[in-house]
Amino acid sequence: MKTTASNPSVPKTNGRRQFGELLVSKGMITQDELLQALDEQREKGGRLGEVLIRRRILDDLTLSTVLAEHLCMEYIGLDDHSTIDLKIARALPESIAKRFCLLALREEDGKLVTVMADPLDVVAIDTVMLKMQRAIKPVIGAPGEIRRAIEMIYHGSDIEERQLRDLVATENDADDEIAANIAVEDRSDAESGGEEAANQAPVIRFVDLLLRQAVKHRASDVHIEPQAESTAVRIRVDGVLREVVPPPKRMHAAVVARVKILAQMNIAERRLPQDGRLRIRTSGRDIDVRVSTIPTIYGEKVVMRILDTAAVSHDLN
Repeated sequence: MKTTASNPSVPKTNGRRQFGELLVSKGMITQDELLQALDEQREKGGRLGEVLIRRRILDDLTLSTVLAEHLCMEYIGLDDHSTIDLKIARALPESIAKRFCLLALREEDGKLVTVMADPLDVVAIDTVMLKMQRAIKPVIGAPGEIRRAIEMIYHGSDIEERQLRDLVATENDADDEIAANIAVEDRSDAESGGEEAANQAPVIRFVDLLLRQAVKHRASDVHIEPQAESTAVRIRVDGVLREVVPPPKRMHAAVVARVKILAQMNIAERRLPQDGRLRIRTSGRDIDVRVSTIPTIYGEKVVMRILDTAAVSHDLN
């Protein structure tokens, strides 16, 4: 493992062999298993712990607790997510958290408590310090728990996503109320994507939350695609399409109409492709969104590409 005497934030280690001997002394691995793991480490590289996990000799939770003892560092379990300051955690970009398998947890005595799978990674520590502009206090966590917490913090507990889930659940649980909300006088207007349906509160709220969620996660584009029995909604983050909460199928045409109204497109034209643009303001920034609609056998598909400049502005609220 790396030694980091030049960085006071990182503990010194007594070496890979001594950590291995600690595992042997605790009866967690045998001497033969240690020698085989060290041979594989010399051949393929990586940390000793990574080799032991790869060989299924130890799990990451057990290894992390012993490593904490070896380095005289604090070990933090992440089963209780309420101990995480979400505002601080989300201030660190998700790409950094995933790249180095770490999380910013909270501020303590002027330092940023950061749980790390590898607290000896000086590149990770320097990257976090540079991005957050403060000293950090590394603590150890199990890689699996850190990855699950990353997903929860950046996605599962997202405010907009929770609100989307609540909105869709409400719409699905109250079918009669849905009909009244989406089409006050004529439900066929909602299903055909009429202007009245597009301006109803549930539809406006859904589009608003979807766009704000996409911007928060730095998505490059949003896809709303009708299917035979449902609607699929995906956002592209770091080149990967990720499923998000879709609206009820009956809301699809009204959602498309709402987007087309915002983008100054012709909502009556549903048989030909169209292009438009809109601007939203969030977190003090104006975000440009280019919109394209494409007719399919199940209805219109919408693709929204999120940029940073535009000429058209709309208040989504």
